[in-house]
Amino acid sequence: GILPGTCVSTYVYMWHTLVASATAYAPATHTGNFRAWPRCAGPLCDGGVGLQTASSLGESSSPAAVEYGGITHVAVLVGDAAAARRFYTGVLGMAVDSESCEALGARGASAACVRVGEQTIQLLELPNPDPTDVDPEYSMSAPPQGYVAEGRPVHAGRDRHVAITLHDLAPLKASLEANEVPYTMSYSGRQALFTRDAYGNGWEFGPPVTYRGATRLFPPYLVPPQPAPGEAV
Repeated sequence: GILPGTCVSTYVYMWHTLVASATAYAPATHTGNFRAWPRCAGPLCDGGVGLQTASSLGESSSPAAVEYGGITHVAVLVGDAAAARRFYTGVLGMAVDSESCEALGARGASAACVRVGEQTIQLLELPNPDPTDVDPEYSMSAPPQGYVAEGRPVHAGRDRHVAITLHDLAPLKASLEANEVPYTMSYSGRQALFTRDAYGNGWEFGPPVTYRGATRLFPPYLVPPQPAPGEAV
């Protein structure tokens, strides 16, 4: 961590110096299971080490004029591609996308693909370096400072996730409940539902209006109590 009162740029400079010094004496290749990360040597890199700092970019630097299109697919890690496909199609109601998986299969990957609208979700059967189990104690909206989680948060909205629009939440809720799959609703009161697959991957679902600046409803725990009959308001 960064010590209180310490300038971030000082740490960046120190790290730059250490990396540059170590590189000067380190062998060009690595042995074992580790491979050197490609070094950045472009004009926006800090001395070719790969670090970009305010000084290396300069105050007059402007972002590159990159014209993005959209997201073609999202890839998540699963323990069993066939079982994951059954969950995504049978419980979440997504469509099988065999065509998009042909290229993955040709490269020897064990995977399944499903489709939502025009986008594909790739379910890659690969080892996952992250915890997949949910920590039942991690159910608060914002964990206190210093909190150490024993797994992923109960609410996938407090974890990395992908948001997907749908027409109506009711059929999805009914399917999740019928299959005893846990889910949570948005902590902010939006019309958004969060759930996970068996491998810890978080998903958010909501109607399009939810993501167009819709007025947020009060969450249940913020709704004021109703006055008792005959009680003055």
